[in-house]
Amino acid sequence: MLRESSSVRRLHRAELLAVTKGLEARALADPPGLAVVFIQDVRCASPRARQVWRMLAAAGAEVVVHGRDVPAYLADGVVGVTIDESGPLADLWSLLLAWPDGRAAGFAGTDLGADFDVAETEDPGLVRMCLGELGLFQPPKPSP
Repeated sequence: MLRESSSVRRLHRAELLAVTKGLEARALADPPGLAVVFIQDVRCASPRARQVWRMLAAAGAEVVVHGRDVPAYLADGVVGVTIDESGPLADLWSLLLAWPDGRAAGFAGTDLGADFDVAETEDPGLVRMCLGELGLFQPPKPSP
């Protein structure tokens, strides 16, 4: 969904890691209410990544990490969700952030081998749509 709604650029793995670390630093400086992470495999859950997720959770963020073979517990306050190896999300590398005041940011990268096609956004509506597709965002109910 993010790819279809944002401009896409091709990045090498090291460049994608720089995008990831930049957005993580932003989240650590101004913790969101929700951080949703997609890693391709539990092996991508490095000690550094687990520390970032743990710090976000300690700051009050709901942190959910999806990936192949990801256990339900990754770190204190971090929920792990296993995804199907053959499913459409198996080759995704993503971080979506949503703040309680309505701000949002995120990126999604599709693994092409050595490179990734990456889309980034600051559009709260788009991030909420992505989270909604995952069942992680429920729009407010209209007032009676």
